[in-house]
Amino acid sequence: MSKHERSRRRASSAAESGGSVAGPAAPDLEAALRRLEQIAERLEGGSLDLEAAMRLYREARELHRVCVRRLSEAEREVRLLTEDASDAQDRALDETAGHEAEE
Repeated sequence: MSKHERSRRRASSAAESGGSVAGPAAPDLEAALRRLEQIAERLEGGSLDLEAAMRLYREARELHRVCVRRLSEAEREVRLLTEDASDAQDRALDETAGHEAEE
C-alpha cells in the first residue's frame, strides 16, 4: 500500500470516528453552525425558562463538539494531502535529478 493510500485511509477513518453526536445522522459543519446561531439568539432573548435554556445549552455543547471534530478532521486531511503533495514533488525532483545524472 502506498503512502498516499495510507494517508487517505487515515483521513477516512478519522472522519468515521466520533462521539455521540457525530454518528451517521450528525449535522455537517455548516448545519451545526447555523443551529448554534439559532440557539444563541434564543438564549440571548432571555424569554426561556430555566429548563428550556438548559436543554438548548446542552444541545449547543454537543454541536460545539461536532464543529471542533469536523474542523480537526478537515485540518488533518489537509495536512495529509499536503504531505502527499510534498512527497510527490520530492519524488519528481529525485527522478529528474536521476535522469540528469544518467545523461
